[in-house]
Amino acid sequence: MGQARRGQHSPWSALLSHVCGILAVVVVFGLPLALQRFWPVLTYGVLKIVASAARPRSCFCPVDADGTRARRRDAIVLLVQKKRWTKLMNSLADLQAHFNACFRKDVLLFHNGDFTVADQTEVKKHYPLVQFHYLADGGKYWRVPPGLENRSAWGSTKGYSAGYRHMTRFHYKMVFEYLEERGYDWFMRLDDDSFILSCIEYDVFQFMEDNDHLYAWRLAQLEFRDFAKQLPEMADAHMRRIRAPMSHEMHSHYDGGQLSTASWDRWTYYNNFMVTRISWWRSRGIQQWLEMVDTSGIAYLSRVGDAPIQTFTRMMFM
Repeated sequence: MGQARRGQHSPWSALLSHVCGILAVVVVFGLPLALQRFWPVLTYGVLKIVASAARPRSCFCPVDADGTRARRRDAIVLLVQKKRWTKLMNSLADLQAHFNACFRKDVLLFHNGDFTVADQTEVKKHYPLVQFHYLADGGKYWRVPPGLENRSAWGSTKGYSAGYRHMTRFHYKMVFEYLEERGYDWFMRLDDDSFILSCIEYDVFQFMEDNDHLYAWRLAQLEFRDFAKQLPEMADAHMRRIRAPMSHEMHSHYDGGQLSTASWDRWTYYNNFMVTRISWWRSRGIQQWLEMVDTSGIAYLSRVGDAPIQTFTRMMFM
């Protein structure tokens, strides 16, 4: 008793057969979906490992790298936190080895007071071109727009603190004012997880100016729709108000009809790594638009990000 006769299958054997069949179907049909979802991450990881392993320790400097043209009023800007010290130092090491040892641009590290004098001395010991710039909470460059002090009106703050929203405002508006006041003409934005892994053997800023370029970016991305809520409608209304035609580039990023949050295709510059001319952002027409964006408070009330604001600004006016 309890044993299957020869030629018959036990219930457990049949169950195992069904399970194996289901697993085979999952593997056959699920593998492509899994690859589709995780392939970009795997590819990025492999490429990053290869690039990191192959990166040169130093680069060839052009003959005129130390000439007067190289000491232009250009800035490389990072908004930094001490808790990410290791990433910051690695990023600065790559920047120095692969670009700035030759071209010697000012490197401005903006912080909110978490870097002590000793910390700053340690960084500058390794990278003498680094300057620390303190953004005081509630000061001119790190605060809410006037009239939005009542935080009860803000959108969800889960995961997006007041400091995060100040950072957004700093990047879509205040950084241009800060740098212009200090005489800079161009700036490159990096994050502490931006790593320049190969040699740049020409002056990026001089190249931009010589070729009459105003904005350069590394890549584009699809932004979360909620992170640009009402921004397309504001852009459409503003262009109608000033009677300016919609650019061909703008037309290519929404589904016809009227530009709206729903019709926009979410295409956005990944502006954590970009280069631009400061005077363009400080021109009258751009300032009027950015003042309207700022006054609306959408970065605080709706959690709109600086990347879509910068993207729409460039496509509207450049």
